[in-house]
Formats: sequence, C-alpha cells, structure tokens
Amino acid sequence: MIRKLRNLIERLRYGTLFEALQYRLASVGIIIAPYYWIQEGLNDIAPSPIQTGFEDYTFDFFGPDEIKLIVASKTWNYSEDKLLSRLKTGWKCFGAKYRGEIAAFMWIAFDEWCIKKHRVKLSNNEAYLLDMYTMKPFRGRGVAPYLRYQSYRFLKKTGKDRLFSYSDYFNNPSIRFKKKLNARFLKIGLYVELFNKYHWNWIIKDIHQ
Repeated sequence: MIRKLRNLIERLRYGTLFEALQYRLASVGIIIAPYYWIQEGLNDIAPSPIQTGFEDYTFDFFGPDEIKLIVASKTWNYSEDKLLSRLKTGWKCFGAKYRGEIAAFMWIAFDEWCIKKHRVKLSNNEAYLLDMYTMKPFRGRGVAPYLRYQSYRFLKKTGKDRLFSYSDYFNNPSIRFKKKLNARFLKIGLYVELFNKYHWNWIIKDIHQ
C-alpha cells in the first residue's frame, strides 16, 4: 500500500499519471493532449556557462548519411524511410557532433507546424522546431540547449525570426528545457482525436499577451 502511494505521488510530481491515462485512452482510439504553444529564439542564451566546453563540437545540418547512423543506433522509433522522407519534403535535421560522433539532433519544419493531425501553415519568416534528441553518452552535458541556441543563429541568418515549438502540458522535462532557453509560453491548447477519424483543436488560454 505504501509503495503504491509513493508511486502515485511520484507520478503526480513528474506528470506521468496523466501520461499513463493518455496511453490507456489512446489504446482504445481516444487521444486527449493538452499542450503549450511556445515561441523560441527571442533572446540569446547567456554566454556563460552555456557557450563554453564545446570546442570539440561541430554544428551543422545532417543529411542521409547521418540519418542512417541515427536509425542504426536504435535510439529512435522512426524508420529510415520516414526520416528520409522528411528531408525530401524540405524539413531539416540540425545536429551536433563531438569529434565526428553524433551527439544530438533536432528537426526543423518550414511549411507547417502540427500537433497530431492538426496543422497550421507557417509564414515565410517562421519555422517549427521539434523532436530534439540527445544521444545517451552525451546527456547531462548541456549539449541540447547549446544545439538549440546554434539553430536559432542559423535560422535567423536565413530570415526565420519567428520560431515555434510545443510541449505536452505534463512533460515537465520538456517544459524545464524550454524555460532554460528563455522561451515564451504563448498559449495552452487542447487536441482531441476520436478513433483515428475525428479531431479537434482548441486554444484554452492565452498566457502571454
């Protein structure tokens, strides 16, 4: 009994109780996904300590060769065909390498942002940031926020000055990560899907005017 109570407290603390409920509902065709809509890249990250210790890292866009290495590492659930199709449709994979070894990567879309089946067209000066991933040997080193910072710099050079992302409402690690980046939390939304057929999206609250 005490162990179950502790598990419940931990789930409430880290937001995994609702995630477990979401998983159960999804198994019967019901998706309920509250989320934050976020704007990034508004301010530069402070130069210390985030810009130190990366002398041996390189940051650039990844191509098919890196995609094959990512798939071969079995760290992601997406197939090689799915990831390569992203490149063919114009998405970019931006990543970090440590002495030639892939350390982290993220994806950037330029046509639309999407949550599940809800899609919104992006303007010419906008980009959508998603699917940040850090390889296990490089976690805890601050690679992800620095990679994100580098992506802001690359994107702004190409005229993309409005950068967006979203985080699941109960995904505390993602929320902490965005706050570390000085991101602006704009809206709370709710996506609902029934039986892979019907879907709706509502903005529940504007949290930044």
